Amino acid sequence: MPIRPASLVAAAAALLLTAGCGFAQAAVGLQAPEPPVPSSSRYVLSARPTALQSQGCTAGKQAVSTHLSSGLYILDFGAPDDTILGGFQYGTLNFDLNFDALPAVETAVEAWINGFKHCSASYWKIWVHPHVYVGVGTSNYEGQTNYADGAAWAAMVNGLNLWSRRHGISSKFTAVGASDMEEGWNSPANTIAWVKGYNSIGKASLGSYLYDYGDDANGLSPGNGWTAEDVWYVANGAPLDYPIPEIYYTADATQDWAPLSLWAYENEGRAIVFKGVITEHGANPSTLTPEQGWLALYQALAANPHTAQANIEFLTDVPEPS
Repeated sequence: MPIRPASLVAAAAALLLTAGCGFAQAAVGLQAPEPPVPSSSRYVLSARPTALQSQGCTAGKQAVSTHLSSGLYILDFGAPDDTILGGFQYGTLNFDLNFDALPAVETAVEAWINGFKHCSASYWKIWVHPHVYVGVGTSNYEGQTNYADGAAWAAMVNGLNLWSRRHGISSKFTAVGASDMEEGWNSPANTIAWVKGYNSIGKASLGSYLYDYGDDANGLSPGNGWTAEDVWYVANGAPLDYPIPEIYYTADATQDWAPLSLWAYENEGRAIVFKGVITEHGANPSTLTPEQGWLALYQALAANPHTAQANIEFLTDVPEPS
């Protein structure tokens, strides 16, 4: 892991300490660790294997250049969908507004992994290859957000991890389910149904966990029919679920996710376990940098001993779709 300039971390910490009076008082004196090296996630415009292999290659080269030790790469394939054309198929409505069946998504992820592996393989003898977690991403945006589609998504992720084992690369590559679950995009009932479908099929023994990289808009009063318990359930209440929260602004950490974690401690018996942070600085430079987003969540949680978390493993940023 490369050494980051102390000025960068100090500047990010200073930004957080001036974000609000109450938070500044709580955070004074805390010594945050160095944020992890960020990876680059992406919105996938097409599931063409050649495109995904090229993107995986680029990610592999970047991982080598930054000495990434462990990284999460979310590939967002769009909203859940299905079709009866040519026989019933589960899939996604991608960002080009075309339907991609799940076998095509699975093949695309395999191509991305092969691209990453190929473009970093020559460095393995002089560099410890990172453990790469590939978040096979969808969302709860309208579409077919239901139990059956969630179960189908989990079956695909299980299949990817079995493929990884057959090819002898499971020590380096693990597929996880991922969903951008936003409160404004669908009802809690539909979203929870999809999550329960995923959890009915996903296998922890294969590493097929489910990462929620959505929002917690308005903290403990989310609106649109959602309750704090609903947001908690899809993020960390279901057995396979962990959050990778969107921390685009400091308030996302201090006003939304940290209060929800304390709510979970007081009402569900334990604080939320955060696996990482996702930012969008590459797409919108006016938002927090990856380092600032990670520090925002770390320090917001550290402000209360019941929610403080010693390690938040992953940090990933999303550029514009390409």
